[in-house]
Amino acid sequence: MTAIVCVGLAVSDLIYSVSELPRGEGKTHARAFTLTGGGPAATAAVAVSRLGGTVRLIAPIGDDQIGDGIVSELTQENVDTSAMRRLRGLASPQSSIAVDDQGSRLILNYSDPDLFSESGVPTQQELESADAVLVDVRWPQGAVAALHAAKELGVPGIVDFDAGFTNAEALLSLASHIIFAEQALAKITGEADARSGLLAVGRRTEAFVGVTMGERGCLWLCDGETFGLGAFDVDVVDTTGAGDVFHGAFAWSLGEGNDESASMRIASAAAALSCGGSGGRAAIPGAHELRQFLEANE
Repeated sequence: MTAIVCVGLAVSDLIYSVSELPRGEGKTHARAFTLTGGGPAATAAVAVSRLGGTVRLIAPIGDDQIGDGIVSELTQENVDTSAMRRLRGLASPQSSIAVDDQGSRLILNYSDPDLFSESGVPTQQELESADAVLVDVRWPQGAVAALHAAKELGVPGIVDFDAGFTNAEALLSLASHIIFAEQALAKITGEADARSGLLAVGRRTEAFVGVTMGERGCLWLCDGETFGLGAFDVDVVDTTGAGDVFHGAFAWSLGEGNDESASMRIASAAAALSCGGSGGRAAIPGAHELRQFLEANE
């Protein structure tokens, strides 16, 4: 069974369903809300588990009631939480998210910076059983340590590279695979066009590089050429966590032995399916559902 280790952020999300996203001052009434787990690494870990992989999450959280809820939900999803860093006296990360009728989001997040500066970074021993390691950029020291260990172990070290990055050069030099959010790719390269951005960043790293572009699909670079895949056609309810699911499914697929192009397609399908339910994790597919969807969309 494919084993993945995810390193980064775990959050408690309170998601509000609204007709339109709030603009300026005032009060907005929600027609529904959902309390669920979030965070790039944590949601990616749930995706790996749903797809049939074994997965360990290493993430710093507080020793508080919110942290208890984060761990409880992950445990119910068969995510190994034994290596979670729980810091006494600090608040666990949390977000409030408004989602409109088109699935667009407005996110308000709080993460105590001391969580990430005071947590012990992942060790090689904690990663040694992994077929692949996935990191997000929210815990910079943890990401760098995990990528170092993945390199030593000879397994893929994958970066979910979004706009919150602070240590770009270390990530570019250590990773074997980097999937950018479109905004992050533009920020690091200065290129508004995603295709030009991929070509630019490809000259700065030996890693496989790709970019997700939401409803416009994804692109990746192979042997100096860009390849693309349009987004799968689904009825979108909520896009929260779709990018996180993409990265989890990509890591799982690489761990299963698929090549990068196949893994981009698998990840795209998993992310699309995850948009079909309310909340960041409710519609994450299992392996059977994903396989049926891919067969129906050849």
